[in-house]
Amino acid sequence: MSRRLRLGFLTIFAAACAIAFTLLLLYTFSRPGLRVRIDLSQTGTGGLSERTVSAIVQLPEGCRLTAFLFPEDDSLRWYNSTVYEQAFHRVRSLVEDARVHSAGNLETLVLDLQSPMVAREREMNRSERKPGEAIILESGTQRRVLSFEDLFQILRANFQDETPARIQRERIDAALGDAIISLVTGATLKAGIVTGYGQASIQDPQGLMGLAQLLARENWEPLAINGPADAADLDLLVFVDQKQPFLPTDLAAIQEWLAADKSVLLALGPNASPAAVNQWNELLADRGTGFEPGLICEPVRAAGTMIEGRAECAKLEINAERFSGEHPITMPLVENQRLLLIIGARPVRFASGTNDYTQERLIRTDKEAWVDLPNPNGFLYAFDDKEERGIRAVAVASERWAPNAQGRHGRIVTLGSSASLGPGLDYNRDFVTSSLQWLAAADRHASGLIGLGERPFHPDRQTLARINNISIYGIPGVTFLFGLWIFWRRKR
Repeated sequence: MSRRLRLGFLTIFAAACAIAFTLLLLYTFSRPGLRVRIDLSQTGTGGLSERTVSAIVQLPEGCRLTAFLFPEDDSLRWYNSTVYEQAFHRVRSLVEDARVHSAGNLETLVLDLQSPMVAREREMNRSERKPGEAIILESGTQRRVLSFEDLFQILRANFQDETPARIQRERIDAALGDAIISLVTGATLKAGIVTGYGQASIQDPQGLMGLAQLLARENWEPLAINGPADAADLDLLVFVDQKQPFLPTDLAAIQEWLAADKSVLLALGPNASPAAVNQWNELLADRGTGFEPGLICEPVRAAGTMIEGRAECAKLEINAERFSGEHPITMPLVENQRLLLIIGARPVRFASGTNDYTQERLIRTDKEAWVDLPNPNGFLYAFDDKEERGIRAVAVASERWAPNAQGRHGRIVTLGSSASLGPGLDYNRDFVTSSLQWLAAADRHASGLIGLGERPFHPDRQTLARINNISIYGIPGVTFLFGLWIFWRRKR
């Protein structure tokens, strides 16, 4: 066979390979289930988390996600702020990631100021969108709505030094995952927030409105009730800053509730009624938890030294070292190095109870903390001879060793700070969210959904270096050697 004929066959073979590759590529592009997005970021957080992907692959056919990327808050654009530009770029990326992982079950539409006005008006009217709503997720007649504040925590502009607003923390992955899980599971649990014993209203922005909104985002239906006697058909009772002890009917109802091993979220601060505290200590005696008097304080750093006697001593900065690394509530906080700010906490009792229940200290102080005892002038936030330093429990979780006959776990979370569920909720949102998921008997990582092995590719630094070497040196080098071989063969 002549050299020209061999070269012709080689050219025809290369052309056939190129045509086959092109057809395969076009077929892949036409099938959403065959598309893959690779996360090449150094931290592996460029795409959706495994938890959110596990929820997405469970979506039924015909789901729809509409993103409305409209800059509606002028204060986020003052002083040349780029909050909206950064946020919208991130939303577009993760919405596309969700579409790819859904294998064609999720239809996505992103609308912004550049979209045709007719399309914008049509979608806003169809979805009944309200100002501030950024993402609307729909499946049949069910829908979940996420506002811009649900997706991003913003540090507002400072008018004094003209500092522009900026994104303080991104919450879009967790918010989108929660919405999808809520949409997939369908069922909504009911949480009763007790307000009949001096607690704040769930309609008060400075009260328990934030907690009620957080419950709603976590697939709970928040309901304001006067007392435990009104909680017959509920799944969770929430007590925050109880001012008076229970009336006899409510006391009997909460005893029956605990005996039935139903879930409770309890937060009593240092100013709670002593009679109410004593009632709860008797109710929780068999679980080895309850509340102690006083206010937990820690020295604070100011001007390069540790000082006491200031109100800031009652604001406890809790880092990952003070979380329990083995409990489902705090394990994600340890893994992600979260930081909490617990405001005005009384010590929580952490002792042995009966053998029916477990006890786990979720949050603790360091060894330099002390319990400030009240005096006629109130708390002094300073250590004296009547007090002692040492580690104190701030939050404790308790549950049965095994579920009862009705499948209930009897889960209770006791927190020594009521302000952390009220005005200070933004500083402790991760802990409260994780606690609500545990109280709902849901796994934070899997959320009760079956993973199908569809996960984003998160290469480590060594693998990323290999990919860079192959793309920069390997592919061009092989192409050069192949061309050099053809040139050498033709010269012969």
